[in-house]
Amino acid sequence: LLSQDADAFAVAMSMFDGAQRQVVLAQAKKLMEGKDDDMALNGARARVQYLEQLSADDAGSAPAH
Repeated sequence: LLSQDADAFAVAMSMFDGAQRQVVLAQAKKLMEGKDDDMALNGARARVQYLEQLSADDAGSAPAH
């Protein structure tokens, strides 16, 4: 279930342009502030990391894997 959810999230994010992703990223970070470390927060962190990677890709500065 979690992987399907993450895949769906990735697909949705791939449809956004860079500016839209920045808005979602800012909202996600705001949601994480002051939260306990639980499953939902871990999911939000994974999404933020994913968005930051996409933003780096947009900027052409993605680290090589």
